[in-house]
Amino acid sequence: MQEGKPLILIVDDDRGMAQFNSHLLERRGNSTFVAHTSAQAHSFVLENKPDMYVIDFELPDGDGISLCHYLRQISDAPILFMTGRSKTTDIVLGLRAGGDYFLAKPYKKKEFIAVVTSLLRRAELTRKKTVSHLSKSQ
Repeated sequence: MQEGKPLILIVDDDRGMAQFNSHLLERRGNSTFVAHTSAQAHSFVLENKPDMYVIDFELPDGDGISLCHYLRQISDAPILFMTGRSKTTDIVLGLRAGGDYFLAKPYKKKEFIAVVTSLLRRAELTRKKTVSHLSKSQ
């Protein structure tokens, strides 16, 4: 977390949608970074440790599934797939790749915020329990 604010990486090639989502999250006290390609996302995570990821399925230089597989190798942070694809097979593919939630576009703003809040809360609770458990076992 940066300055007590969760850092959320948004990866979406739709610049307008990415900026809109960034604005929604920042208005609620989060810090965001927007990447429009898989390469930009890879570069960002080499230097930073996001607390959460919001990923589109289709990117100009790859796909969200491959990006999710990569992120799962380096991070346990929540991954929210947000995409125009909404077939059951797409949802299952995203969740099997390591995603924590799948939100189809168009989505409702309140649902998006609620999902992000819930995933961040769960990640923080897990982190606190792990730290507490490690402290007690030493």
